[in-house]
Amino acid sequence: MGGSIAIRMLVCNPTATHKITANTTETDRNKMQLDFFDFMAFVVFGIITTLVVSLVVVIGSLPGKIATARKHPQADAINVASWISLLTLGLLWPVAFVWAFIEFKPSTSNH
Repeated sequence: MGGSIAIRMLVCNPTATHKITANTTETDRNKMQLDFFDFMAFVVFGIITTLVVSLVVVIGSLPGKIATARKHPQADAINVASWISLLTLGLLWPVAFVWAFIEFKPSTSNH
């Protein structure tokens, strides 16, 4: 009910804002009040940030782990390429992923 009176005062007399805020001091208006929902928002943002970082680490290391498990002769290069792809926003990651699945046969040439 008090809110509707304040709204009516502002609509009828826009210069009446000093009457509404007269009950609060300057320090009361400058204080930031955190309630339960603010803390829950921080917790949710922290959880989301942790999940995103974990997902980037798992996806970034995937081509290197696949190449190592398949005993690829260039597993170290594939691992480096997959981590460098994080700097290029994933541009090189598909190349490293496909490269991890390419099988190299030893050449049988007599040089």
